[in-house]
Amino acid sequence: MENYHQNGSEEVETVPQNQLYELTGSADNVVQGFADTTDTIKAELERVSNAIDSWERLAPKLYFMKKRLTVIHEILSGKRDIESILAVAAEDKPEKKKRGPQKGKKAFIRRKSEILTDEVIEKIKDFISQDEDYHKSKEIYAYLINNNLVQPFPGNTPDRVFAITLSRVDQDLIKYNNHYSIMAWGLPDFGTPEHARRKALKNSVKGKEGTRVSSYGRKEHEMSDLAVGV
Repeated sequence: MENYHQNGSEEVETVPQNQLYELTGSADNVVQGFADTTDTIKAELERVSNAIDSWERLAPKLYFMKKRLTVIHEILSGKRDIESILAVAAEDKPEKKKRGPQKGKKAFIRRKSEILTDEVIEKIKDFISQDEDYHKSKEIYAYLINNNLVQPFPGNTPDRVFAITLSRVDQDLIKYNNHYSIMAWGLPDFGTPEHARRKALKNSVKGKEGTRVSSYGRKEHEMSDLAVGV
């Protein structure tokens, strides 16, 4: 009996310890279970993200292929008329976009300049009028500096700064010709018959090419018989 009671008491005393151990072990299993779940979810998330990335790269190509194959199928099956498609494509020419300032950027506004004043612009006009020919902004800048009409512009490329400044001055005495074969400054009436007459007259005064000027501004070669009075 004593042994029985002793064994029974030992079993009773050891039950709480066993249960505590089981609970502790269960807690460890729960923590490990969450850790395994997190790794699983993370791996699954990466697979889904990679699949989405692949789809985003392939989707435009797949849509284009679907559209192209659909059109070919409809043509071959007689649902579409190839001649009418070509006729519509020839008529619907895309409208050319008008050139202008880029979106989000403002076009520069012409203003009066404290450096290139009206008097300086008048001097530039006189410089161009000397030979009635176009002049690059670099030539105009050199003329102004050599004659002490303006102070040198700052920077490593002052002639470029001058060109930009001149293009933004509000004035109408000189005009820039942006044709690829010219791209220089001249007077507003350059290219007119009056301009041709003035230029021919100045060339004849300088004795260039042995020419004289008619009333219409055309250059005519002096004839030898007129030179001798015949």
